[in-house]
Formats: sequence, C-alpha cells, structure tokens
Amino acid sequence: VEISERMIEREANSLLADYKNRLSAQGINWESVLKSQEGGEHDIMKTIREDAALRIKNSLVIDKIAKEEGIKLTPADIDNKFQELATAYRISPQEIMKSISKNPEIISSLSQQAVNDKVRAFLTENNKIEYKLVESK
Repeated sequence: VEISERMIEREANSLLADYKNRLSAQGINWESVLKSQEGGEHDIMKTIREDAALRIKNSLVIDKIAKEEGIKLTPADIDNKFQELATAYRISPQEIMKSISKNPEIISSLSQQAVNDKVRAFLTENNKIEYKLVESK
C-alpha cells in the first residue's frame, strides 16, 4: 500500500507531539533529549517517521476491519481515552481535554487508538480457536 508523504508527515508530527508531552509530564526537557542522542533530532525524526508509516499501515487494516464489522466509536469510548491519559499524566480529564483541544492531530490519534482498542477487543472475542484431539492411526 502506497502511503502519501503528507500522511506520514501528519502522523509523525502527532507522534512527536505525544512524545514531547510525555517527556514534559516526566519533567524532561526536549532540548536535553536532543543533546543526549548521538544522531540528534535527525535520528529521532527518522525513527518517528518509520513508526508513523507502520502505524498508518496498521490503522488502514484496523479501519477496514472496523468498517466491515460495523465497529463505531461512541462518546464514551473517547471519554475513556481522556480518562486513561488523565490517569497516566496525573491530571484531571478536563485539563487533558483543554490541552488536547488545541491540537487536532492528537484528537485524531486518540480516536484512532480508541478504534484500535475496539477492533482488538472484537478480534479477541470473536476469534476463538478450538483444539480437537485426533487419534492417530
């Protein structure tokens, strides 16, 4: 599957923003991370872009399964994602919403994560393998 450069760039920007937010929540300065990396920002961005391309391919598969199986997001699914972030960052869901509302890429990423969760749950629930003992002759 061909993925446009724009899609990769958008996803890479979202991943980078998320990474910086996680660092900030841990009290780590982005500039200090850059200084500590041998290849600097170039190597970090190369890795992030590779991750972005893989995530896009995965999300295309997940989206196809969701469409075929009629799996849709509800407001509760998004609320659960906000709650997960709030717990991870130890702040209120309202603060998370206020912070994230300024960045549509993060909202899109959270929505995709919620779809991924629902599709994984669907696949786990509906793909039970039955083992049968077969007598050998």
